[in-house]
This record gives sequence, structure tokens and C-alpha cells, in this order.
Amino acid sequence: MKVTNLLPVAYNAVLPDLPSSQTMQDSTSATVENHTDKQQCQKRVILFASKSGKAAVLENLLVNQCKITCLTFDPSQMGLCGELVNEFDLVIFDHADIYNDDILDFIAPLTTKGKLTKFALLGIALNSDVEDILKWPTLKGMFHPNASLAHILKGVDEMLNEGYWLPRAVLHKMIDLYRLEPSLNVADVKLTKREKQILEKLNEGASNQAIADQLHLSTHTVKRHLYNIFKKAGTKNRIQTSNWAKERLSQEERRDKAF
Repeated sequence: MKVTNLLPVAYNAVLPDLPSSQTMQDSTSATVENHTDKQQCQKRVILFASKSGKAAVLENLLVNQCKITCLTFDPSQMGLCGELVNEFDLVIFDHADIYNDDILDFIAPLTTKGKLTKFALLGIALNSDVEDILKWPTLKGMFHPNASLAHILKGVDEMLNEGYWLPRAVLHKMIDLYRLEPSLNVADVKLTKREKQILEKLNEGASNQAIADQLHLSTHTVKRHLYNIFKKAGTKNRIQTSNWAKERLSQEERRDKAF
């Protein structure tokens, strides 16, 4: 993909001149045209972002300059797009408009069913709590709030070609999250029945709110049980705990076979 004549502006910057209504109509027409003509446009992207000039400019560049089909939906419509995203090559969430838990609630059931395609996050701050999101294997990229449009388009191209586009700080965090000091025998750690239930849901990628709803608990109770599990397992976060649980199951299976 060749990117030329791009505005040297960050995605979240205030744009002084928004596209005219005619330009927006032309962009929408081009999007629909490309969506119905798979031969003309091989790559397809869904953008979940609030309707704004920023999202419109990004969609317009993806469609008209990069020749990528791009459909933009308001975050409130995410629940209606569960089946649709499987038909696209990349899903982009504007993190400035969508809470982490909402993203997790959207991607968890799709990932479990093997229906979620690659996804990326726009406008994500370095200090954001994204540990749960980093766990998902289909996460391909992240962009800071001050990322330029040229940088975003280059990253989208890389992800559509099976690559990754992650900031260096995020890569460091992922390494730290996945590292776990070995335990002598994780299978000997005693968990209560409720803790095992919560751990099972955690391994499925459920958010705290989802776990609470499924087990008919309050989120405060879920957090308290998670804290107890972390303490018993000697882990510091959900990803380390999930890896610990997998090792626990592996040791239990080996022990069962021995008998």
C-alpha cells in the first residue's frame, strides 16, 4: 500500500476543516460500492468510533486512498455487529470512545467461538489498564492518541499483511505480563469451589462484570476472590494467573495419568 499526500495531523487532533456534506456522501457511496465489490477491494476493515470528523477522515483515507473497504459504526451498535465482524479482515476500536469492559464483552464470546478476526485499538494511552485485552491472541496493534494519520495507515497496512503494530512500551509490558516465576507444584495450591469457578471464567476471557453476571455475584465479590487467587498462586495479574491455571491443569492431568 502506498500512502501519499496525507495530512500531518494526529488522529485525535482538532481538525479545522471537516469534510463537506458532499464529500461525506461521496465517501459513503465509495464505501458501499467497495463493500459490494469484493473483486475491487480485497481488504476490509470495521471501525467502531463515535461519528465525528476524525473518524470520517480516517475512513475516507482508508477507502479512497488505500483502497480498503471501511465501514464505521457507532460504539452503541457493537452488539448488533457480532456476526458481521467475522467477514472483515480487521476490527478497529477507538479506545477514547469505548470502555475496556465493553471491548472485552464484545470480543470474548467471539474469540471463544473462533469468530473474531484481528483487532486493533486507536487512541490508547500508555497508562491505560489493558492487561485483559493484551491476553487476546487476535490483538494486532495499538495506536497512541497522538499517532498521525500516516502512522495509522501504515500500521493498518502492516496488520492486514499479517504483521503487528505495537508500541515498544506495550511490547515490554506484554513480556512482563507473560513472565511467571515457576512454582514447585501449582497443583498443590488449594482453591475453594467458588475460586475454581471464577478461575474457569477467567480462562475463558470473561471480564469481572461478565463473571459477576454469570455467577450471580457482585463485581466487588469477584474482585475479592480474584485477589485471593492471586495471593495463593503468587501471581500479580489476570494474564499470569491464567498461565498459572493452565500449568495447574497440566500438572493435574499428568498426575491423573500416573495413577
